[in-house]
Amino acid sequence: ISTIQERQIIIRDEIEAVKQLEQAQYDINRSFLKIGEILFTISERQLYLQWGYDSIWEFIESNDRFEFERRTAEMLMRIWRYFGPSSTLPIKSTILAEIGYTKSYFLTMLRKEGILTNANLEEWIDKAINMSVRQFKKEVDKALGKEMKEDDNWVSFSFRVPPEDMDKINEAIYAIAKLEGIPTEEISKMRGT
Repeated sequence: ISTIQERQIIIRDEIEAVKQLEQAQYDINRSFLKIGEILFTISERQLYLQWGYDSIWEFIESNDRFEFERRTAEMLMRIWRYFGPSSTLPIKSTILAEIGYTKSYFLTMLRKEGILTNANLEEWIDKAINMSVRQFKKEVDKALGKEMKEDDNWVSFSFRVPPEDMDKINEAIYAIAKLEGIPTEEISKMRGT
């Protein structure tokens, strides 16, 4: 059987396709924890100094093979710092992988403000697992006392950008939308707006 035929078999078998996609997603989410752990270790031990860098950020920025920026690195280290095995409120890596890095980051906001505690940890984990990113963000914002928008619709506006910058603009839009808990399909429907 050729590779193309194998793919067609997987695509025809929805159950197997879903299972493989879930595993791939889980693998991605485990990777974010590993990246956070490695960056946290480098930062805590100041290993970057031994390697000739003044900061961890200089180390990250000087390596063009890394596909994450400072903001992402900060998020991943923060998740590891707040919920890694040596933290005061450890969460099993399998659970964090199931939750995903966006919702795990939202949990760090609750922890920082003292809202997430040992007493309510299971409740918040259950919400994170069972809610969409958007729903969970709303729940976190409510717990943090942030004002809720009456109208949760997008505001449309247009602007022109040079074609060579379009990919960067799209990348920023998707990153912000993900942090805001807006589903990718909703963004895709609004192309050009």
